[in-house]
Amino acid sequence: MVLCWLATILIVVALGAPSAAAPRRGPTTHKVYKGQTLGKIAKRYNVTIAAICHANGIERRTPLKLGQVLCIPTRKDDGGEQARAWCDERKGKQQAAPAKTRPKKAAAAKGGVRWHRVYKGQHLGMIARRYNVTVDAIVAANEISKRAPIIPGQQLIIPSRADKDGSEARKLLDAGPPAEKASRKSAKNKSWSKYVRRPKRRHFVRIEGPSGRTWKGTVLTKNAAVRKVARDALRQVLATRDGQEHAIDGRLIQLITRVSDTFGGRPIRVASGYRLRTISRSSRHRSGKAVDFVVVGVPNRAVVDYVKTFDKVGVGYYPNSTFLHMDVRERWTHWVDYVGPGQPPRYSGFWTR
Repeated sequence: MVLCWLATILIVVALGAPSAAAPRRGPTTHKVYKGQTLGKIAKRYNVTIAAICHANGIERRTPLKLGQVLCIPTRKDDGGEQARAWCDERKGKQQAAPAKTRPKKAAAAKGGVRWHRVYKGQHLGMIARRYNVTVDAIVAANEISKRAPIIPGQQLIIPSRADKDGSEARKLLDAGPPAEKASRKSAKNKSWSKYVRRPKRRHFVRIEGPSGRTWKGTVLTKNAAVRKVARDALRQVLATRDGQEHAIDGRLIQLITRVSDTFGGRPIRVASGYRLRTISRSSRHRSGKAVDFVVVGVPNRAVVDYVKTFDKVGVGYYPNSTFLHMDVRERWTHWVDYVGPGQPPRYSGFWTR
């Protein structure tokens, strides 16, 4: 009697217990992750490798890619035919759907004048092919040499396809890229921002000149005027190597102090201040309005990016030299020169506003 009751209870429990996993009614998708193979995926879904291959139009030896999406047939779909039809229909709907990026592509396809920021590994030929223009047109529009190297971050103006000689684009070169104008007003995400420090003493400059003379002291008053003692000291420090002196422009002294304050009062080493021997007779070095220098502990590229935020300055970047150039002038100007010691200028870019 007891055995009969036990048998009845077992039958009731078996009938009322839910199944472990209900079979899928239709095909599904699977995104491949690192280390997976067709065998592992087939085992996971309890289907055959052949069915997965047929559903996706691939072969057993086809390598899987990380993130690749596969169509997975059901267990009843042994050959993968239903899954393949479902997969083809799904792809068709995706291709028919309007892409969000199409308006941007359409705008680029117009072939008008635009600006291009150079990234690592690019050369003029690659850029010309991208915009379907000639290298000669790009070179002429930017007033650079075809052999001059271009550097990451450099901005080039790209002429339209109809502007074969780049003459129309060259007229817009002086205006500069619109995005660059806006970025000068913000210090966020700049190459120099991570080197910014609060100076221990505001307007206190430590500087070493080309002749080895050094000076340290407070340069500006509370009203940002140049102190006479600082003006006289910098006249001597920025003299030529043989001791020839010239009055240093007051605004240039203010900018040197601004650089010093921004980078925490780090020492400034001057390669050239006042000098008469220059390649150009109009060089601002000849009138005490220019300085070639480095900020100890800060990359020249970072200092250049910071000085470019000033108004009415000339900023020269020399990748093959140990210093950067800063001068005071009436129009913001920036250039890149690959000149080496004892070589004539090798300009790669020249921008004015």
